[in-house]
Amino acid sequence: MVFSLFNATPVEMLEVAGATTELGHHTQYSDEAMLRLAFDAGFDSENAVTIVCIALAESGGHDDSMGYNGPTPGCPLGSIDRGILQINSCYHYEVSDACALNAACSFREAFRISYGGLEYGEWTTYRYRLHLQYEQRVREALARMNDDDWSIDP
Repeated sequence: MVFSLFNATPVEMLEVAGATTELGHHTQYSDEAMLRLAFDAGFDSENAVTIVCIALAESGGHDDSMGYNGPTPGCPLGSIDRGILQINSCYHYEVSDACALNAACSFREAFRISYGGLEYGEWTTYRYRLHLQYEQRVREALARMNDDDWSIDP
């Protein structure tokens, strides 16, 4: 049988891309934990809510989430969306697999990719407004954090 990325497992796709397949952990982050990662990355409160909603829409908050995309004009060999924020391997080749699959690093890169929380158009779930279904839930998590006297904004 001939190997094809179209029927490859996520681990096989990463191996073809030269990534390590020993991820070592599989974590689903709570809304509060993702908000903390967003603040640590530099997002203010409003944009932290937005990026956490995007993470929930993209990966359900799972740091090991991966999805294969077929060939496109910009990525003729296809690409892999990686990690909690599904950072694309072709359009963001500068983000290593290790970083994309590490939640803290992924949020830092999302801050850079979004120009400091000013532009989220790179995420399909944002463009199609799929992230909005999580907004109330994430705002409630933020309120709980504020009620617990956490220092929220950097």
